[in-house]
Amino acid sequence: INQSNQNESIKNEELSRGQFLKQMGLSTKALMAFYCMGAISACSTEDPEPIDNTPDGNTGNEEKGFTGTTTGSSINFTVDLTHKDFSKLKTDGEYAYVADIIIANTGNGFVALSKKCTHQGTTIEYRSGSKDFRCPNHGSEFSQDGSVTKSPASSPLTTFTTTLSADSNSLTVKA
Repeated sequence: INQSNQNESIKNEELSRGQFLKQMGLSTKALMAFYCMGAISACSTEDPEPIDNTPDGNTGNEEKGFTGTTTGSSINFTVDLTHKDFSKLKTDGEYAYVADIIIANTGNGFVALSKKCTHQGTTIEYRSGSKDFRCPNHGSEFSQDGSVTKSPASSPLTTFTTTLSADSNSLTVKA
């Protein structure tokens, strides 16, 4: 009987989660909002964004290392390969982003493609060892001409024409 009374006493002192939160001064909604914010930031994938290279109004901004139009259907810009943010492009296997475009030095020239995977929009990366592009999110792979070589992506990347200047100090990218 004594044990039974003690168990009954403990049961009466147990609090529901909601009662506990109310005693702590937190509402269930507040706790859920806090939890969801933590879960979202902990589980989100972040695209690598080395530099904000989108020029204001799509013209000028030589200080950012390029000039011209970087968005829309009339993409036509020139990258200064002597600029600190793009000088690495002179090295085989290196790549950089300008707005929504990835530019890679393949060792045999330059390739410029749309940087967003056609599967779910994750920013792709250039792999110098295999000379291709890969989405780090779900593993889609693309050749240098933008075609899909490994799913889940099913659509090719947009390709752009690249022209290296005679002095090898600037690269023009056009739609």
